[in-house]
Amino acid sequence: MHGLHLAVTYNEHLKVEEHLSTDPRAVGAVLLDYDRVDRHASAAEAARDAGVDVRIDPKSHELVTKAAIDRVDYFHAQPVDPVTLRSGERAELVDIVIGLQEAASILTPPYFYAGGQESQHASKTSSMSTFP
Repeated sequence: MHGLHLAVTYNEHLKVEEHLSTDPRAVGAVLLDYDRVDRHASAAEAARDAGVDVRIDPKSHELVTKAAIDRVDYFHAQPVDPVTLRSGERAELVDIVIGLQEAASILTPPYFYAGGQESQHASKTSSMSTFP
């Protein structure tokens, strides 16, 4: 998975297709948003034809805030706290996210950005293991 990862934005799929058809050597993957897979299907096809991986971003990090949850329509209508998700809810989220990625050659798991105590703990842990 070396090389550039091209994120295909709303109207950029034609430019990505053109680039992949002329010189795909520097491209390692094409990244599509889960909610635009149909719109960008031709870019995914061009990537596969060029031997380039296709990744789909599930945007699960947006599930944590009320402001962003309206943009991510595949899980619960309430913000998700990744720390307190019950195991059944985690399994449901993983199943949904994997189901969104049928066109992908590499799966992207649900992901969240750490905040609050979790990020403080991660910072302490990584700094302690890096600097004795």
